[in-house]
Amino acid sequence: MTADVALVTGGASGVGFAIAKALQAAGHRVAIGDIDEPGAVAAAHRLDPHSGTAIGLSLDVRQEAAFLGARDTLISRWGSVEILVNNA
Repeated sequence: MTADVALVTGGASGVGFAIAKALQAAGHRVAIGDIDEPGAVAAAHRLDPHSGTAIGLSLDVRQEAAFLGARDTLISRWGSVEILVNNA
């Protein structure tokens, strides 16, 4: 069985990062979306330095196009998105 894919908005720090960490610990692949792209990438690297189960994405939740782009990136990379945590 393939692990579910989770997208956590506002996941670069604080509660969002804690949620992303818990999801990854539970066996899910995690995308950390944040308006702070370098922060999101760094947070994903802290979860998985080899980028196999965590990635960081630029995501401004005020922009519908940003969500669609994140969705498309995840579908292209991992085939789906099953979990959305709208923390931002």
